[in-house]
Formats: sequence, C-alpha cells, structure tokens
Amino acid sequence: MSRRRVSVKDLGVVDCQGWLLRRMESRSFLGSKWKRYWFVLKKSSLYWYLNETAEKAEGFINLSGFTVEQAKQSRKKQYDIAITATHPQIVTINIAAESFTDMNKWISKLSEAAEP
Repeated sequence: MSRRRVSVKDLGVVDCQGWLLRRMESRSFLGSKWKRYWFVLKKSSLYWYLNETAEKAEGFINLSGFTVEQAKQSRKKQYDIAITATHPQIVTINIAAESFTDMNKWISKLSEAAEP
C-alpha cells in the first residue's frame, strides 16, 4: 500500500502534529507560494494532509539522513520562523511554523526523526 494512502487516524500515536506552511516551488515571476497543511510526524516519516481528518496524505517523505535547521532569513517577515529539511541527493523541504515556540518544537522533533 502506498504511504500516501494512509489516513491521519490510521497513523495512531504520533511523535508530533500540527499546522505548518509548506513552500510550494513554482516557476512564476511572483515567486513561491506557501500553503497550509496538517503535518504529522511518526518515527522518521513526515506526512502532510489538507486537514486533521484527511483520508489521504498530500505528501510523504522519509526524513532519514536529512539535515534540519532554521531557515535563513526570508524576504517575507512572516516566514522568518521557517524550517529547512535538506538531503543532498533527494530534496529540500521548506516549511514555516506559526510561532517561534512551534518552530523550535518542530526543529527538535524533525532532527530526532532524521537521525540514522
């Protein structure tokens, strides 16, 4: 079964969950857009959903081997509480929390999940 076909409730007990913004890569002249998703972290698996009761994940990534850190300053002030998860051979994921407290919590949890 595909990892993206897992509903939020089927994940059971999770390590961390909450609303975050994910930067969507776009090639428009207006730059990247940010979209709000319900993120769920279980062990080293990070899922994102449209809401807390979604039946199917919008995305999934295994964080093993990723480097997680606070993102560099963004041009938009509201995204200064952003997090970057980077893997040299896979992808870079940019997400933003709604507060510094949430950002620090997510950085801690994502860093633990990324450890081999």
